[in-house]
Amino acid sequence: MKLYSFILTILVGLLPSFAYANSKSETLAFDIQIIHAQESKEALISDGLELFEEDFSSAFSDFNHFTLLQNSYHRATAKQPAALLIPSDPPARLLISYLGRADKDAYNIEISVDAKVIAKLKLTRGATFFQAGIPYQDGILIVAITLAKAGS
Repeated sequence: MKLYSFILTILVGLLPSFAYANSKSETLAFDIQIIHAQESKEALISDGLELFEEDFSSAFSDFNHFTLLQNSYHRATAKQPAALLIPSDPPARLLISYLGRADKDAYNIEISVDAKVIAKLKLTRGATFFQAGIPYQDGILIVAITLAKAGS
């Protein structure tokens, strides 16, 4: 009975590593929008940003004018982060690193700007993370990072 219990303990201990073993070769896709937010006499939300209207009004209530500057699609693996330039002055390099599975439905992600880690988070597919505050013209830049749904 002790041998059976020992073997069962070893197998149960190995299950998580088998369940998430594919995370090293797994590829994640991200939809990334670079948005210029500013206070203006005329309120505006650019086409393609309507999905974020509620987020803008609650999290970025100091601004009422949101212009889409860049919309792109990037992929990341455990070995190769997604990278893009943010059109700030000077331009900043954004990296999105995939650190592996957090659990069955979530992924550990690290966001860095110019090699400085700014966030480590757990995202599920379809979830959006906003990074904001880089000064830009007469407002700020908001980077919206959405983990694409499976099959996207």
